[in-house]
Amino acid sequence: MDQAADTLGAERIAVGHTQDDQAETFLLKLIRGAGLTGLAGIHPRRGRIIRPLLDVSRADLRSYLTGRGERWIEDESNDDLMNPRNRIRHVVLPELDCAASGPTRPAIARAAGLTREDAEWLDELATRRYEALADESLMA
Repeated sequence: MDQAADTLGAERIAVGHTQDDQAETFLLKLIRGAGLTGLAGIHPRRGRIIRPLLDVSRADLRSYLTGRGERWIEDESNDDLMNPRNRIRHVVLPELDCAASGPTRPAIARAAGLTREDAEWLDELATRRYEALADESLMA
């Protein structure tokens, strides 16, 4: 990806992760016992990669593209329920929606965003505290 961007002279690389991807990532990390950093999910920006669609549902994106006459291309591997992400997508999230009597992806994605903000704040606080306490002359 970076090589293609360099060839084109692109400063940013926009990728198509959606709110659904964010919710799936959060649940996968939660199930695996991740801490704040892992639960932060997919970052809107990391280096030159940007994710402008993280607040857009997959259904809304598909509807928008269809309305513009664009094709939606689905990777056939997304149907393989042996893949944990696909089980989250096709089994767990629909069950959560049913249990909650409505869509859960927006709230789960919002939780990832709030967790990311908390993790960033704690990292910044720890760095400032370290810098205030550390005597770097002793570390040399």
